[in-house]
Amino acid sequence: MKKYKRILSLAVIAALTFALFGAANAEAATRSINVAIAAEPSSFDTGPALGDSLMYIIGLVEEGLTRYGDNQQLVDGLAESYEHNDDYTQWTFHLRESGWSNGDPVQADDWVYGISRILDGTTDVSYPDFVYEIKNARAVFAGEVPASELGVTALDEKTVVFDLEYPVTYFPKLITHCMHFGVNRAFVDSVGMEVYGTEAEYTAYNGPYYIASWDHDDKFLLKKNEYYWNKDALQIDEVNVFIVPNEATQVNMFINGELDIVDFSAARLDVIRGAGFEEKVYNNGRTAYLQYNLANEFLSNKSIRQAISSAINREPLVVGVVKNGSSVADGLIPIGLSGDNERTFREIVGSNNPYPYDSAKAKELLAQGLEELGVTADQITLRILATNTDEFSSVTGALQQLLQEELG
Repeated sequence: MKKYKRILSLAVIAALTFALFGAANAEAATRSINVAIAAEPSSFDTGPALGDSLMYIIGLVEEGLTRYGDNQQLVDGLAESYEHNDDYTQWTFHLRESGWSNGDPVQADDWVYGISRILDGTTDVSYPDFVYEIKNARAVFAGEVPASELGVTALDEKTVVFDLEYPVTYFPKLITHCMHFGVNRAFVDSVGMEVYGTEAEYTAYNGPYYIASWDHDDKFLLKKNEYYWNKDALQIDEVNVFIVPNEATQVNMFINGELDIVDFSAARLDVIRGAGFEEKVYNNGRTAYLQYNLANEFLSNKSIRQAISSAINREPLVVGVVKNGSSVADGLIPIGLSGDNERTFREIVGSNNPYPYDSAKAKELLAQGLEELGVTADQITLRILATNTDEFSSVTGALQQLLQEELG
């Protein structure tokens, strides 16, 4: 089930237009925008954890060597140019003149340190495999080779070279993800690894904005990074980020003019439209799926797992429950994910769901699993753990009913 979110833009356009006109009439006016996130990250260190709220902020305060511009076209970021060798196993990036929010210059060692630290055991990390295309990355994380053998090298202060395990023609797209971002070694050393990212004063960023203040469980204030190479193109001086866990509260704040942008699920659509706004829909490039706990005495049985997968009729689940224009998932790879220059990644790999909805097959697999386990269906009790949102509450409720009806 691929999810879509809706983003309201009517008030955003009005707010930005007003801010721009205000700045034209009075140069001292501060141009600001108000947004919200659902939860406060425990840290703004991208190594330990990646979640929606953290990624929202990282997208405003950090920049990679490349980035996406208008119409999702790849453009230069902190690298002003780059080239590759003949077989795409080595990429060289030439950094532009830009600065961290504390005034330190952006330099090649930031990428040597930034990627090494998520592999060398000094930082708790969620997704080390995100950088496994880099030479020796997997081996460094496994402790088999020292971090000095990682395929990231600073030739000089403004030239960083990536040596890869295999040819990666799309490497400039891959490094737009924050696991490939640079980290200011000197700054982390000055504040200490144990507190880096935990307070506003313990953060330094190389992107358009930086965290100027952080009132825990309440809000953040982001201000323009005056050392950022493209600061003159920024039309917003400050971003007020409010921490609002409840979706209904976020929507009410938007309607009342307290927020300029809000994401919401289909459950709020009538309220939004009733207030006179028109939603904008975008593909968030995600697939929602069930992950089985293999330590569970019932789910450790392969036939039971296959029975559950075969019992899920995804079409009515997506159309009748999610109700937000999502596509039915017939594979893990999302629709619309960037691939080569001509095809999306999904078009390249195709559909790969080995257990589509088949009620008869589901019952057959269940019977097989029950026999293998020596139990009856009414002895099986399962729990579903899901994100606490209106959308997922509806989905998990529907799954509960569906499995009871299909499999007993």
